[in-house]
Amino acid sequence: MSWKQFGGHASDVDRRVVNRVEATRRFQELSGEQQIRVLATFGHNLRSIMGLRIAVVGIVGLCLLWGGTMNAQAKPDESVVGRVAVTAKGAVTFDGVVVTVDVLKQKLADLKKRNGVVWYYREAGKGEPPAQAMEAMKLVVDNRLPISMSTKPDYSDVLLPDGTTRPRPATRRP
Repeated sequence: MSWKQFGGHASDVDRRVVNRVEATRRFQELSGEQQIRVLATFGHNLRSIMGLRIAVVGIVGLCLLWGGTMNAQAKPDESVVGRVAVTAKGAVTFDGVVVTVDVLKQKLADLKKRNGVVWYYREAGKGEPPAQAMEAMKLVVDNRLPISMSTKPDYSDVLLPDGTTRPRPATRRP
């Protein structure tokens, strides 16, 4: 697909839209494991252009996947949050408590039943992710939970699709 297929006269905005559509299509062609690897390495080389493109493709791909499967009544409850963090050594926490993969699986299934969202943080996001980060991401994707990625361990910011961050809006927890 190229912008020439759309008449050959395209503005910069049109070209960017076509490029994003193509990137999304390529992401969707990846196997599930490859998609998880892309998502788990969102922070890897974040300062490089390639790292930004991987993060954008992963987040856009997730949005498209979830957008096609969620119905009107399945809008997530932003006040029901599960905070998942993975340390550089591979320890996984859920809401600040170290958990095993089996416990995380149960917690995420419960979060799904309550129509919640995941806030995700990975320590040392620039390096290669530990296997536990891959497994945590796989569980989030398997449960089709909405995810919001953060670059700070207190989840005070939100990583945007363009690679920038913004402060996280205040939410109340029940």
